[in-house]
Amino acid sequence: MSAWIDRYEVLLQRRNLSVNTYKIRSNQLATVREKMGEIILAEVTTRHIAKFLESWITEGKNTMAG
Repeated sequence: MSAWIDRYEVLLQRRNLSVNTYKIRSNQLATVREKMGEIILAEVTTRHIAKFLESWITEGKNTMAG
């Protein structure tokens, strides 16, 4: 997953996003990398995603999870 995140960060840099939007997306990707970076992308399941989203809900970050 970490390799995909690296490639996606490059795509974000090319999109002419506002500084604030880029900062938000970068922080979101850092969180994904922290929680799921070691998982091989082809092996990610709906259970992985549900567990990841549940952690945001538990932290009160419902807008991030939805």
